[in-house]
Amino acid sequence: MLARLASSLRARGAPSVWLLSTLEIPPGCLVTSCPASTFQTPPLTRAYNQAIERAARREGVGFVSLDEVLG
Repeated sequence: MLARLASSLRARGAPSVWLLSTLEIPPGCLVTSCPASTFQTPPLTRAYNQAIERAARREGVGFVSLDEVLG
């Protein structure tokens, strides 16, 4: 699905397409439980980010890892 999105944006003439990773706990978010009570557990977040990066590489679009930027 991510690869299809990137491909579609490029086909419609988007000047630049970048896929952005997700974070386990978004910056500024109040954490009230440990682990987070949402889907954003470390293994699922890592798997999702790996899928985003693979899709970006496959479609030849940019990828930004928030873990690297904010870490």
